[in-house]
Amino acid sequence: MINKEFASLVIIATITAWPISYYYTEKWLQNFEYHIDFPFELYPFSGFAALLIVLITISIRTYKAAKTNPVNAIRY
Repeated sequence: MINKEFASLVIIATITAWPISYYYTEKWLQNFEYHIDFPFELYPFSGFAALLIVLITISIRTYKAAKTNPVNAIRY
């Protein structure tokens, strides 16, 4: 359930950021003498990488929290 919530937030954030970053990247690259085309395929790849990092991080933290002894948490 936690992974699902974080995944939805990451997906919304990446979909919102794609057009903005594409626009500003194209504007920035136009200022150079040698123009290159920025590949649009890079955006879904970066979104997938961000989603993968978030899911791995949340899964590890959830596993660690589930394996700890509750008595230790109450003691401190």
